Amino acid sequence: GSVITTVLPETVAPLNTVGVSGMAKHLSSWVFDPKAMKAMSKAQKEDMLIGVELLQAHRIAEMGEFEDAMGKTMNKLHKVTDFAIDKAFMLGTWTRGMSVQASGVIQSQMGRRLLKARVVDDIENGVVVGKKVEGLSKRDIEDFGYAGIKREDLPGIIEQAHAHANRIRGGSVSLNISEWQDKRLADAIRSSVGMQVQNTIIIPTTASTPFFSRTMTGSLLFQFKTFLMSSTSKYFLSDVQKIFRLDPRGAERQMAFLAMGMMVTKLKAELYGKDTDEWTTRQWVSGIMRNGGGLGFAADLGGAFEQALTGNSSAYMGNR
Repeated sequence: GSVITTVLPETVAPLNTVGVSGMAKHLSSWVFDPKAMKAMSKAQKEDMLIGVELLQAHRIAEMGEFEDAMGKTMNKLHKVTDFAIDKAFMLGTWTRGMSVQASGVIQSQMGRRLLKARVVDDIENGVVVGKKVEGLSKRDIEDFGYAGIKREDLPGIIEQAHAHANRIRGGSVSLNISEWQDKRLADAIRSSVGMQVQNTIIIPTTASTPFFSRTMTGSLLFQFKTFLMSSTSKYFLSDVQKIFRLDPRGAERQMAFLAMGMMVTKLKAELYGKDTDEWTTRQWVSGIMRNGGGLGFAADLGGAFEQALTGNSSAYMGNR
């Protein structure tokens, strides 16, 4: 159970996109109308998450730090190992489930914004020159841009949402993308949600690993740290950027990561038979920062020093 316990903080990862209010509405809908939410989750699996299996395979492969240049025999063994790891540790099941839930939360947030917006004629000198969007805040428009939605596509997307989306009791929205008449706009929403899900669920790649980690010295410090490096860019740096833009969602997610870190620290201690009653504040803080996941590699600098150094120096540097 320690593998799934370790990734429990991912349950709050969508907060960076939807905030506390968006997450609360999603959970409320599960309470007030679970039937509709189950139907939406089923639609998500069939309509929006075609690439989940591929993402899952990438994630499992990274657990073993496999090299790209494996021979044919090793590649076959690799596939068997992936399957075994999935069944033994349920990481693939967790990834699929979290991807579905993340996509549901994210597309619901998009749906609420689209339904509050309206499309009106853009009139200049008494002549209709096109269409424009009203009812969206500056932050709403920025978020659509970050999500890969072109501004010129917004009027059409809003019209499709008003025609086909359903409000679910509690605050969630199902966009029913499979029913949209404009398939190009439907694909744009699918791509947008898929991109945001990939930024929410940690899927380590070569691009998330700095070049320095491939050197002889870097490999000593960064080996088996690909998940931490990915969380550094996807979680920590992303939240910091939002905080500097005075967007509360960044701080909300970091606080949630710390809370989840405390829970994971306690659960892991129980799994390994450790008594936390006598723990010092330093032990709790160290465990919370390391297990929360929100600080990325910064939370494991102590472990890196312990790998690189020996004796009192590693203990001193790690504690600092």
